[in-house]
Amino acid sequence: MSPGSHGVGGAPSDVLFAVWRMLLDALPAAVALLDGGGCPVVTNAEWKRMVGRGHQGTLTGCYPSVTLRSGLWNAAVAARVEAGLADVLAGRTDMFEEEVAVAADSLGCCWQRVQILPVDRGSFDGALVMHIDVSQQHRLSDSLLEQKINLEDINRELQRFVYVASHDLQEPLRTVASFVQLLARRYKGRLDTDADEIIDFAVSGAKRMSALITDLLSYSRLTGAHPHVTEVDLSEVVREVLKGLDTLVSEVDSDIVVQPLPTVLGDPVRLASLLQNLIGNAIKYRHADRRARVEISAVSDGDVLTVTVADNGIGIDPAYHDKIFEMFERLSPQDGRQGTGIGLAIAQRIVESYGGRIWVESEEGHGSTFRFSLPAGMMLAG
Repeated sequence: MSPGSHGVGGAPSDVLFAVWRMLLDALPAAVALLDGGGCPVVTNAEWKRMVGRGHQGTLTGCYPSVTLRSGLWNAAVAARVEAGLADVLAGRTDMFEEEVAVAADSLGCCWQRVQILPVDRGSFDGALVMHIDVSQQHRLSDSLLEQKINLEDINRELQRFVYVASHDLQEPLRTVASFVQLLARRYKGRLDTDADEIIDFAVSGAKRMSALITDLLSYSRLTGAHPHVTEVDLSEVVREVLKGLDTLVSEVDSDIVVQPLPTVLGDPVRLASLLQNLIGNAIKYRHADRRARVEISAVSDGDVLTVTVADNGIGIDPAYHDKIFEMFERLSPQDGRQGTGIGLAIAQRIVESYGGRIWVESEEGHGSTFRFSLPAGMMLAG
């Protein structure tokens, strides 16, 4: 449409065209209507700033050459855009789109999204080009990436600190524990009762500290490490775990029921550590008034595999269902049961490393049901 082409005295079309140009100029993007040869026919106000780069007068010629002469981008980008324009004009594609780095302008624009769309060939043979300033999004993305890298560096340093500190503490602790145990063997019963009690405290404290350091080392090794992946028969893993817990199992009157479990793709060491923590806790936190029962089972709904470790033990108050997965959290630290408060944190870290989640369903006095989910990609067909 051109001004004066329709209407009495051309006035209605003049008004319509003026409104159309005003709307076009109000857009926060550079817009141009190109003819069949790729030359701008109509442009808006932003076009001169974002594409023409403020050149005095009008840069004529086809769109790709205009961008080169204005210094918007280099020849390689111009060639890609020219090829995309040719494809749109020839009907080989419905749209060309690319985010490209451009020469920074006075407002700091240095990234633009270029979109080229075909115009309805029934009324006009050409294309519509838009340049949208996406510099802010790129700056935010770069900033977030930098923060992510910084956090990863800090996390690696913390992991190294925990590992080195824990590892270096092992040797002096072994020395202290050895001398305390020697003291207990030689002098327990030969001194007064207060001395025997002090020796017992020292021995148990050394054992707890050793267990704590071992668990800290296990936890630190989980962060950032790439697990070994192989076929793992969970039934076999549970059998090996129960062998390792044989002393604990033999000390209590308990029934351990293992339902059929699938074979998955995973790290056998990590999965064994996960199940050992859950099964060990189920036995450890048994109820004094009933025979302990632990059942291990699994079910798949096609999307996830859910493994369950259920017991009839002392249970957990719902108020603590999330808290128990935090580091060093023990609900009953004075009840005489051994533990460091890191086991469930390790279990959660292992499950999350596979993209799954772990949770508990329980009420105090009525047993606990721990469940963890693994993604369908870990399951083997069969």
